Amino acid sequence: MAVIFFLCLHINCATAADNHPTPGKAPDRIVTVGTDHDYPPFEYVDEQGTPQGFNIDLLKAIAETMGLTLKITTGPWKEIRSALENDRIDMVSGMYYSPERDMKVDFSVPFILVHQSMFTRDDTDVHKFSDLKNREIIVQTGDIMHDYILSNQITPKIIAVNNTLDGIRLLASGKHDAALLPNLQGQYFSRKYDITNIKAVEPVIPGQKYCFAVAEGNQELVDMLDQGLSILKASGKYQEIREHWFGVLEDTNYLLSYRIILIILLCLVLVLLLSWFWTWTLRQLVRKRTRQLADELSERKQAEKEKQALEDRLRQVHKMEAIGTLAAGIAHDFNNILSAIVGYTQLARLETDSESRAYKDMTAALESADRAKKLIRQILTYSRRTEQEQQAEHLSFLIKGGMRLLKTSLPANVKMVTDLQANNDLILANATQIHQVLINLVTNSVHAIGVNQGRIEIRLRNIELTPKTISIPALMPGPYVELTVTDTGHGIDKSIQERIFDPFFTTKQRGQGTGMGLSVVHGIVKSHGGHIQVESRLNQGTSFRIIFPVYTGAKVEIDPPAPIMGGSERILFIDDEKDVVDVWERILTSLGYQVTASESPRNAMDLFKQAPEKFDVIITDLDMPEINGLSLIRAFKDIRPDIRIIVHSGIKTREYEQGAADLGITSFLQKPVSIEKMTQALQKESA
Repeated sequence: MAVIFFLCLHINCATAADNHPTPGKAPDRIVTVGTDHDYPPFEYVDEQGTPQGFNIDLLKAIAETMGLTLKITTGPWKEIRSALENDRIDMVSGMYYSPERDMKVDFSVPFILVHQSMFTRDDTDVHKFSDLKNREIIVQTGDIMHDYILSNQITPKIIAVNNTLDGIRLLASGKHDAALLPNLQGQYFSRKYDITNIKAVEPVIPGQKYCFAVAEGNQELVDMLDQGLSILKASGKYQEIREHWFGVLEDTNYLLSYRIILIILLCLVLVLLLSWFWTWTLRQLVRKRTRQLADELSERKQAEKEKQALEDRLRQVHKMEAIGTLAAGIAHDFNNILSAIVGYTQLARLETDSESRAYKDMTAALESADRAKKLIRQILTYSRRTEQEQQAEHLSFLIKGGMRLLKTSLPANVKMVTDLQANNDLILANATQIHQVLINLVTNSVHAIGVNQGRIEIRLRNIELTPKTISIPALMPGPYVELTVTDTGHGIDKSIQERIFDPFFTTKQRGQGTGMGLSVVHGIVKSHGGHIQVESRLNQGTSFRIIFPVYTGAKVEIDPPAPIMGGSERILFIDDEKDVVDVWERILTSLGYQVTASESPRNAMDLFKQAPEKFDVIITDLDMPEINGLSLIRAFKDIRPDIRIIVHSGIKTREYEQGAADLGITSFLQKPVSIEKMTQALQKESA
């Protein structure tokens, strides 16, 4: 579990590294560092007078990564802390975080959690923290536990020592009642000096944050330390240093409590993994950026620009969410209107000679209505109001659907050309995401063409990759379909072509783009098992080449038109739109059905309660003002579990479909519905 936790931590650290300034070559900066001369294994001075310890090795690794030169001074902790608070040094190599200390100095992100434990002798009567009231307690002068005892007034009998070793020895010698000291240090000295008559009873403050402390106001140094720490964690260097100093000490029974905390943290981190696509894209970025970090340091101004890009992206997400909500509402109302138009037209066509001009005109009107229905579904797809699962799709069909949306928004100076020659273009795809790929690429092409006359070509063809011709390790030999989007725009400079798929990288002016379009395209293509390449020359245009593996599973079957079949069943038809109720009451009555129609779900429920055996089938909308459709269906089922129900709704979402399925509903018709589809559903329910 710990391995998974550090993997998740690796992902988040990678994200943090991306949000900070990227490194570049600059003269080394000299940083004066204060360190405790006797606080092993975190920091101490060895017999040769050289600073050693976990803090020292970690800080040196960060300095090497970030281009810093360290000037280390050592001394008693109280003096070192005073020097920092009085701006005589830039930072200290390790300090426990507390709100009181945060008022005097600035802290980096924590680089380790240190447990403070209560140490007692084997022959003592002190067994838990509550036993310390008015006892003689050993603490290190100026340490976090010294502050804790004073602020909580646990006891006036405080025995202050200069370091942890003095405290352990003093307690082991039989003096005083207990010591509140860092667990790792206590274990370290007990092992090193073979002190066997003391033990750690319980953690006093579990998981205390241990950070780099910087003189107040030096935010630039804090940012560099945070970024350097993120890089070390992403590369594995941090774990290597930690294992070197704490690998043996952490293998104790006390580690069980730490692991429990890690498991809890892991559960929280796993929630973040729901945004797997986002973190997956950033992991790809980190793999590239890790090799470039030493050469790409920039100034704080760049960090502010990236922060602004994130805020712009957040605003865009909120805007798209609002558009999606608006689109869903419009689609619901539009489908109700369209349902009435389609219904009345179908009704009129039933009463018209099939050879007449009017019959043909009404057939053409129904075809136009069907195109309007598909257009609404495409709008819902683009606004992410439909499911995001992958299924077998013809890529040419998805491209044509996307083009119908795009052509209405193309400027007059841009000509669109399509050449869809693929014979086998069946792929396992998510229609929403494929539309997004096409829209993002075409939008970029339009921007590249600008105000000049230009053209965008979209081509589709089949290719075969063999062991000899394949050049992409992630792909397997086999049949593929190739989608190419080519424009005659200004092109992309060769020096930045490798970076165009990086999140937030953009050559557009501020306010014209967030730099996320091609990053999203890259992620979608990868999630579909495909690959994307770019070929471009300045002032000669750009070509994006995308290949998807051909789907070899079950083929897509197109159902033949269903015949119109009448019946004699007794139907309760419910919809809050009067026109929808009127037209279907007339259609179904003309086909022989006995129809009771209602615009009010409450009235319909009253009718059903009075005579539940009077009806054979219920046809109901879901999105109605008085009673939610699913609640209405549930009430019908409570009264009569065997009643057959058909859902007739303007919006078909995963929530609605799953809710209907849970109630045993198998017929879910999305408005507008043809007479053939409706009668087919009625025949199915009657079977």
